[in-house]
Formats: sequence, C-alpha cells, structure tokens
Amino acid sequence: MSFLLEDTLRRIIVGAGGAVDLTAPELDAPVLASRTMLLHTLALHAGLEVRARRSEDDCGSSSRGSTSAAPGPSTSSGARSS
Repeated sequence: MSFLLEDTLRRIIVGAGGAVDLTAPELDAPVLASRTMLLHTLALHAGLEVRARRSEDDCGSSSRGSTSAAPGPSTSSGARSS
C-alpha cells in the first residue's frame, strides 16, 4: 500500500500524466483518509483525471466534517470551467 501511495505522489509531482487511480478498497481505511484526500487534491490541481470511490464533492464535504457514506466509483477531471 505504501508503494502505491508513494508512486502515485511521484507521478503527480514529476508530471507523468495519465489517470490517478484511487479506487483500491484499502484506501477507504480511516488511517489513510488524509493521504488519499491529499493525492486526490494534488492530482486535480495538476489537471489529471482521478478515478476514486468518493466524488470530488464528497472529498470537499468530508474535509468539513461530514460523515456521509461513500458512493460508488466516480471519475473526476482536473479541467475546470470558469
């Protein structure tokens, strides 16, 4: 699991491109929640596609203390419209 997280972070930082896959069930563990959210946020900021079990909206609300259950898989794109 540690390799997955560190490799994903490395790919984001060096700009390797491609999609960031955060759908592994192990990433739902409470102990990994902050690391998973950090990777999700950094990938979106870098303009990468993110595959995650939680949507972008769920990540934002959970950082504000929401306790809603995680929905099924979702795909977020880093592209934003102004």
